[in-house]
Amino acid sequence: MEDYSEGAAEELMALEAYVVDQLAGGMKPDTITFEVAQRQGWDWSQAKTFVSQIAESQSNVIQSRQRPLLRIMSGLLMAAGALLLALTVATLFEYYATLSRERSDLGFFALLVSVIVMVAARELPQLIWGSALLLSGLVGWWRTVPRPAPSELDEIQDEGDPFSL
Repeated sequence: MEDYSEGAAEELMALEAYVVDQLAGGMKPDTITFEVAQRQGWDWSQAKTFVSQIAESQSNVIQSRQRPLLRIMSGLLMAAGALLLALTVATLFEYYATLSRERSDLGFFALLVSVIVMVAARELPQLIWGSALLLSGLVGWWRTVPRPAPSELDEIQDEGDPFSL
């Protein structure tokens, strides 16, 4: 009987490791639940409870495994956004340089209207997309920054300290 319980415990530990690996890899919890249910011969609610418990108890491990990939994706988003913004700003400076070289009033007005149309039609959407990419990359980067774990001492108040609240 002891061998059976040890084998069952090892099997559950292996199943837990499998669930953690799959969640860290980005697989959907419902897909993992389906696989666990089939693998173990469990009904859906039992498998879903198991996967949910593992996801909750191992959330720090899962998140730490996902961080490198998320950081790479965030960095790529920031780079794409910065590149798009830089190219758009360079184009806007070219428009400005062209406008500043125009000497006649009629030519300046015609050029100004065409530049405004170009900016509204082409450059403004690029500025919006570039800003959105850069901002989403920054948010992603910020969310993947490891936070220090709260200390157990934070909850303890010293009763003898006259300056504590």
